[in-house]
Amino acid sequence: MITLLAISIGSLGIIVGRLCFGKLFNHVSIYSFIWGFTILLYDAHFINYYQMETETWIVLFGSWLLFILGSITVVLAKWSSPTLSAPSPNVVPMDLESVHNDREHERKILEKMLWVLIIISFAAAVQTWYVLVHMFGSVANVILRGAFLYSIRVADGIKGTLPYFKFLCLPATLFAGVYTAKIGKIKFVAILPILISIIVDLSSMGRAMMIMAAILFTNGYFLIDRTEEEPLSQRSVFSLKKISMFTVAILLLFAGSELVRSTRHVNEKLVGAGSSLKKLEGASFITPSIYLYLTGNYAVLNQYLKDDEKERFTGANTFAPFFRLLAKFGFDTEVDTYQKFFRTPTTANTGTYLRELHSDFGLVGIIFGPYIIGILTSLSWFRYKRTNSYVDLVVLSYLQVMVAMSLFYLVTIAGYLLVYLIIGLCVAIVLDYQIGRRKMQRNFTPRVISND
Repeated sequence: MITLLAISIGSLGIIVGRLCFGKLFNHVSIYSFIWGFTILLYDAHFINYYQMETETWIVLFGSWLLFILGSITVVLAKWSSPTLSAPSPNVVPMDLESVHNDREHERKILEKMLWVLIIISFAAAVQTWYVLVHMFGSVANVILRGAFLYSIRVADGIKGTLPYFKFLCLPATLFAGVYTAKIGKIKFVAILPILISIIVDLSSMGRAMMIMAAILFTNGYFLIDRTEEEPLSQRSVFSLKKISMFTVAILLLFAGSELVRSTRHVNEKLVGAGSSLKKLEGASFITPSIYLYLTGNYAVLNQYLKDDEKERFTGANTFAPFFRLLAKFGFDTEVDTYQKFFRTPTTANTGTYLRELHSDFGLVGIIFGPYIIGILTSLSWFRYKRTNSYVDLVVLSYLQVMVAMSLFYLVTIAGYLLVYLIIGLCVAIVLDYQIGRRKMQRNFTPRVISND
């Protein structure tokens, strides 16, 4: 029954997303694929999780449908309203030389901004490793004692490191994806932000930032309208390029994730693991802990809902960075980054974004949260498609990260994603200004009329 529901709603979501947004890379299709695939994995019972309550399944599938409904609400409103569905004003036609010069100008600005973000984030990452080497004695000791480093980070954080600056690799990965789409090939400058995100996550023995970096890179690459970026003679092979770009990002993600897993010495002998999963205990990449990473969130949500205990005050997870700021001024509003662990029987602590929504707002959060996120993401999608501005791309990518990471937790709790949003918007404003300024200068440049 669960398998049938997962396949049915997953297929429906992917098809609806493609029809409503014109391409497969959209928030509805992404959400439906991720949740459909991982629920199928969960229902394979490679780990003998505690019995899932019927109410939990209703919450999971109901919130999924509410997200789809929220997303298509905007589409239906757009189709029914002549104002909302009106096309953008016609652009004054330009000669091919002007078009080419504008694109070259934009690519040069993008590359300069990329290097600024790369240099700052890399310097901050190096400083973090300098602190770690001072603590542990050598790089080798840091890697060998990865599990201990992870426990320090979860308990108290790593003292003495520069705050926030290393997180500039996140906006860098978005613009690296844009840059790659615009030049039609991968250059070293576009790979560097992903590598830095791996270095940063390795310094804390985490994986979340690497995943977000991969999501942002693919957002930057696939959301850019490339219909005019490539000549007609090259568009037939462009799909092959897209596949290769996506493959590079995914391979880097898997390599970085495996490096963190191996150095953190994750215990692959999981409580409740079935015989099929036990055979993978000594494997790389496809391991029992990866299965737990993809499916344990549902088991944790089930135990959390059964526990029926409000973990935090209203809005704590949704507005976590704001409450942490208030805490610095003496208010009793400190919000920990990490949630309470549950035994499922394997111990884990991430319970999908529904756990945070329920903790913040109760049943109202579970009902209206997915619906509102769907509406906001669709509104942002159509706004970006209308304006093609970098500011709107940054906002849309933030929401798409929220959708893609919904399997694990509500990303608003992570302060570094707020850093991405603030810095990304600052860079986007500069890019939009420089591009708009050049177009204004060109449009107002007087033309010389010959009398011949």
